[in-house]
Amino acid sequence: MRSKKMIAILALSILILAGCGDQEGKARALYNKALATQRAGDIAEAKALYGKIIDKYPSTEIAVKVNEMLAGREMVASVVSAKTQKIKQETLEQAVKLYILDNGKCPSTEQGLQALVDPPTTGRQARRWRQGGYIDDSSILDLVDNYSCSERGFKFTITMK
Repeated sequence: MRSKKMIAILALSILILAGCGDQEGKARALYNKALATQRAGDIAEAKALYGKIIDKYPSTEIAVKVNEMLAGREMVASVVSAKTQKIKQETLEQAVKLYILDNGKCPSTEQGLQALVDPPTTGRQARRWRQGGYIDDSSILDLVDNYSCSERGFKFTITMK
């Protein structure tokens, strides 16, 4: 009687372990497909496949690995984005400082940072405005949330979106 129970427990254990192994195998196969898709350049599809691994096989080692990998990439992406944003803000600040050196004051709040691209036509005149402007790529202005210049024209603030 005792040996029949042991055999039943052993058989059940084997079935459970086989099922877990199957989950791990399926997760690994999906992971390999996601990696191949990513290497082929289809990032959106690869992300979808990684998401499937997490949704369908959350208790597998592969799902844990994918979660860690995606979290790391998101962190790196956010750090890179923040640094890029800071560099763009510093570029604009340097351009305004050059504008001040050439023209004595920063562009007025009304003139805005567009005065770094085109000579201002209203308000304070920029008598020594640089031919070609103060920034190479005017699309950087789309990232600005707010610009203001003090009454005296020497202090300014730039807030990025």
